[in-house]
Amino acid sequence: SILFSVMLRVSGEMEAFLSISKPKSTVASSFFLKGRSQVRKAVTLQEFKMGITLLERATKADKGFILGRYTLASAYLDIFDKWNMDNIWLEKAQIEADAIFELDPESSEANCLMGDVIYHQNQLDEAEIFFLQAIDSRQESITPRRKLYELYMRQGKFEEAQMMIEEGIEISKYSEDKFNRIQLLINFAVLKAKQGLFLIALEKFDEALNLAKDNRYLSLEAAVRNSMGSLFRRIGKVKLGINNYEKSLEILHKVRNVKFKSEVLNNLGSGYEDLGNLSKALELFKESSDIAETIGVDLMLATTKGNMGRVFNNLGDNDKAIECLTQSVETWQEGFYAVKEATTLNNLAAVFCDIGDHDRALDAYEKTRELVLDTGNYPMLANVLLNIGEIH
Repeated sequence: SILFSVMLRVSGEMEAFLSISKPKSTVASSFFLKGRSQVRKAVTLQEFKMGITLLERATKADKGFILGRYTLASAYLDIFDKWNMDNIWLEKAQIEADAIFELDPESSEANCLMGDVIYHQNQLDEAEIFFLQAIDSRQESITPRRKLYELYMRQGKFEEAQMMIEEGIEISKYSEDKFNRIQLLINFAVLKAKQGLFLIALEKFDEALNLAKDNRYLSLEAAVRNSMGSLFRRIGKVKLGINNYEKSLEILHKVRNVKFKSEVLNNLGSGYEDLGNLSKALELFKESSDIAETIGVDLMLATTKGNMGRVFNNLGDNDKAIECLTQSVETWQEGFYAVKEATTLNNLAAVFCDIGDHDRALDAYEKTRELVLDTGNYPMLANVLLNIGEIH
């Protein structure tokens, strides 16, 4: 009871949920609090699954506990996004979203969750409707605005994405929500970088960095440094990019965020690849890959294996290139990550071309074409069609 009272006072999200539904039993409360803590601090896939098990026990103890079901559904989406790309997690999230929607179809949280689940099923137009309904239900809610930002960025609708972020930043000023404000500033900077407005992007990154430092949000400071590193690489300042990646790694060593460390190591490897130092890049990709494999992060494992394959190809080691790229393709799941899987298949096809195996190259390019067709990524589709034409 004391814990829930405190959570009410410090979290607007919690207040909205508990005004609708509080746990009816101490069993549900206990499993919920333990599960919520476990999924947040999990270092490995196994630890994350333990947290999910606790949340499932909470919802079984009280099927009408909306916050518990929402947290469980969010954990299912998180495990798919950040750990294990198995569609079973999306199916489980859909079940919880349907149940919450039936319990309270008018709430912002129910609409936002439903939109998120549908978004992961690549039904972007339908997801947009649910996110907009979530905002209509609670105008001060930041979460559906961030979800709409992601959706609009994926569609290339930069003006709409900017509007969502600006609204979120304005709301965060009044709520004194510094944590969300930093994340929104990072989103804004990434948007400006996509538009080629690099100076504005750097200004927003600096604002986010200073705010993270002032409030001692070390993980967010590392995230800002990581994003700044990618921006510097994009504008040709590769050494500045590497410097920011290294500062991010120093911070992550203090907070022991192993999962994010794998991502930053991968980006650092890409920086050295930009400089032409392929042996150093390969070393960093391998370290990132080993961490991802040890703790069970499919997304980063697939990414690093793909990068390793590309470097092996540039080094002339075609066998290892094919091995790594094939492992990467097998790790990606068709659907939500179709573009990333297509990129890896495209690189694999290029290796087959290099060794003169045009049949396997054509097969890989045709699979890439099928994946890209539904994503709306026309530059990639044009490139794949060109490659298929050259083979014929």
